[in-house]
Amino acid sequence: MSRYPVVHSRFTPQYKTPNRI
Repeated sequence: MSRYPVVHSRFTPQYKTPNRI
């Protein structure tokens, strides 16, 4: 598991950063 798990957003897959949880 990477430090920034990839999450599928409404438009495009974005990286979920600790700042945006």
